[in-house]
Amino acid sequence: MKVKPLYIYLAVFVVFIIGVVIFSSNSNNGLTSMHGNMPDDDIHRGMEGNSPNNSNLLESAKKQLEDAKNDYEKNPNDTLKTRIYADLLTMAHQPEKAAELYNKILQVDPKRIDALLQLTFIYFNEGDVEKADDYTQRILKIENNHELALYNSGVIQHAKGDLENAKRIWESIIKKFPNSTIAHIAEQSIQGLSNPNH
Repeated sequence: MKVKPLYIYLAVFVVFIIGVVIFSSNSNNGLTSMHGNMPDDDIHRGMEGNSPNNSNLLESAKKQLEDAKNDYEKNPNDTLKTRIYADLLTMAHQPEKAAELYNKILQVDPKRIDALLQLTFIYFNEGDVEKADDYTQRILKIENNHELALYNSGVIQHAKGDLENAKRIWESIIKKFPNSTIAHIAEQSIQGLSNPNH
């Protein structure tokens, strides 16, 4: 399967934002004290005060969110800017606002799988498994072999308590996409059904 460059860009962007959110949410995670004992050698000399810490990471994330909001407000019909702002809102734990923006994107193009995936993620995390399932099924109607949507459908079945159906879906992924990353994840998920404590 050929991956579109936009998806790679968005994936890298999301991973970066997750890192910022995780580091900024862990107050006093030991970075300050660790850097307080930085070696006094040619490599580390002068780094005190310039190292990433909770406050400058949090400020960076806030600035990115504010910049994305401003970009969106300048051109609310630009679906890429809308998507970037919605992604940042999702990472900033503002799922209601993010969902509104993803739905706005879908009003322009109902086949935007990226927006449908994000809505699946939001509603699943909010505990609304039925809505998450609805968005996943919409993806599968657009692209019936969408790897991530297929995997998510197994996760949703698992969340509903239908372990046999979840296992069946994951086994079908392994057969359809052998030696792929998603097949490996599906294998691990099946193993998790056998070993629920791991």
